[in-house]
Amino acid sequence: MPPRFTNAQRITAAKWAQELFDLERLTEEHAAISPPGSKSYTASAPPVGFLPLPEQTESYTRAAEEIARKECKDFVDHVAVVCACMFLCRVKALAYAGENQKLFLEAAALKTKLHREHIYAPSHTVIPPNPHPLLVKELGLGKNMQPQSAPL
Repeated sequence: MPPRFTNAQRITAAKWAQELFDLERLTEEHAAISPPGSKSYTASAPPVGFLPLPEQTESYTRAAEEIARKECKDFVDHVAVVCACMFLCRVKALAYAGENQKLFLEAAALKTKLHREHIYAPSHTVIPPNPHPLLVKELGLGKNMQPQSAPL
């Protein structure tokens, strides 16, 4: 039997789901940007695969949220937003799961529903001249597809 939630808990789950969905979508949008000449890329983006100490989490989260709202001027800015959003997804998901596991699972189900209802279609991505057949299928590209590049 599925758990019963109060209206306040359902609102919280919907808020968590929307926040995680928005961060994942922002990550997807910025990750689809390709550098105009890969030589300009530098590894100055913040690290993704770490978790701060509990007493540092709040300050790192605020800094990452600021980066996620930043207007991007070049490829490295997009990389920084991707890293910040990925970090925020991890930290927030862990916090929500720790707060209430069953409610987090409800939020995860709602987030999955959001992803199904709002399928991401990359608009600024670069499609290689001879894409892998799985990429062709995933992006819904036909035989007459043209490689494209969008300026930053």
